[in-house]
Amino acid sequence: MKTIFHSAPIINPNNPVIKWIAIPFLLIFIAILSPLLAMGNLLAYFFIGIPVLIIGALVLLKWPGAGFPMLIIASLIIPIRISTGTQTSINSAMIVSIGMIGLWIFDMITREKQIRLLPAAVIRPSIAFIVIALIAFLFGQLPWYPGRSASLFSQLGGLSLFILLTLTLMVTIHRLTEIKWLQASVWIFIILGGIYNIAFLIPPFRPYVNRIFQRAVLDSLFWLWLLVLTFGQAFLNHNLSPKLRLLLGLSTVAILYNLFIMKQSWTSGWLPAFVAVFFVVLFTRPKLAFSTMGIAGIVFLISSQFTNELIMGGDNEYSLLTRLEAWKILGEIIKANPLFGLGPSNYYFFTPYYRILGYSVNFNSHNNYIDIVAQIGLLGLFVYFWLIFEIFSSGWRARKLVENKGFTYAYIYSALGGVIGVLAAGMFGDWVIPFVYNVGMEGFRASVLGWVFMGYLVFIELKSRQNNHVV
Repeated sequence: MKTIFHSAPIINPNNPVIKWIAIPFLLIFIAILSPLLAMGNLLAYFFIGIPVLIIGALVLLKWPGAGFPMLIIASLIIPIRISTGTQTSINSAMIVSIGMIGLWIFDMITREKQIRLLPAAVIRPSIAFIVIALIAFLFGQLPWYPGRSASLFSQLGGLSLFILLTLTLMVTIHRLTEIKWLQASVWIFIILGGIYNIAFLIPPFRPYVNRIFQRAVLDSLFWLWLLVLTFGQAFLNHNLSPKLRLLLGLSTVAILYNLFIMKQSWTSGWLPAFVAVFFVVLFTRPKLAFSTMGIAGIVFLISSQFTNELIMGGDNEYSLLTRLEAWKILGEIIKANPLFGLGPSNYYFFTPYYRILGYSVNFNSHNNYIDIVAQIGLLGLFVYFWLIFEIFSSGWRARKLVENKGFTYAYIYSALGGVIGVLAAGMFGDWVIPFVYNVGMEGFRASVLGWVFMGYLVFIELKSRQNNHVV
């Protein structure tokens, strides 16, 4: 005799218990938690966060590459912030990055039974950068100047930014296993960023998108990567339909309008993004790049007023004056320990010992390179440039390994331009590695985008060599 078992559904929505007890209870539970989440209540985060973290960990263990689209979404629109008891907080992008790093290490220990690093040239400078930051942290405990330095929590926060961003780069190289996850994260970024840009240009929509989108959309690297990736796919991805390329082209124009017209006095916004796009064109269509540069030069010479407003508009003239004075003073502070710096976050408390324009105040450099030297020394700056050089070199080699002119081809050249844009952005602020007392921990939301997008270049090279080409 054949026995057939019929399984009943675990949850039957028509069950009176579910209908009259469980659903109202769930609604009340959500109603209680929602305002608590908005206020950053830790208990509310615990009730919501633990199940989410468990499910997320299981997903990432099975599909490691899924973490990258999750990271983009967390950076741009998830508002979670966990207070650290200081002026800084741990945000959702940091939580996702820490989770991806932790699961990577966990997977190596439990499944692979060894710490295995891929043979990428960028690994050595990445490890060296972390080691130098740790040594600089130890130097930071010395009394370089009389009086107090940064609190231990602030120093640990500054150190965590150096380490976490570098480890995120390494995780990108090791945990991104399939090109589809790279494509998903890039398209999600282009779509979300495009929605924000268009909505921002329409005044009635502006308050709504500013509530939905997080701090990342205010930072230089967001606009840099949004422009260069959107432009790159429109300009170079011949596998897209003409309508989609046209739509991306219109989105590019809208981004340019926002940067050059709406935000024209914000040099940190438009200049690095412009540099990135220019080098994309230079690498792929050099004649077009030089002719465009010539036309732009003529326009700037003819319209001197527009040029002056673009470069010295707003408070740019005063900002340039104060920055030059700040850099002179920081040069004196750095002399105390030029090789390893004064430790993460510390120099901010040493600046009042020197008068800037007649005032004794705390200030920061508004320059990533001076920040790096002041915190982790000239050795740290040297290794940082070494790291960026290896990333760019990986992308430069990868461009010869890609046969078609589709998404990957467009991405490689876009990201190569993006790397140069990142170097330019570092001159205007602590956009690449946020400084605790300026852009702060919230700046991680935008800065991590750059480290992940640059890491994709290394992944593409490794994947291309493994498969001979990327489709």
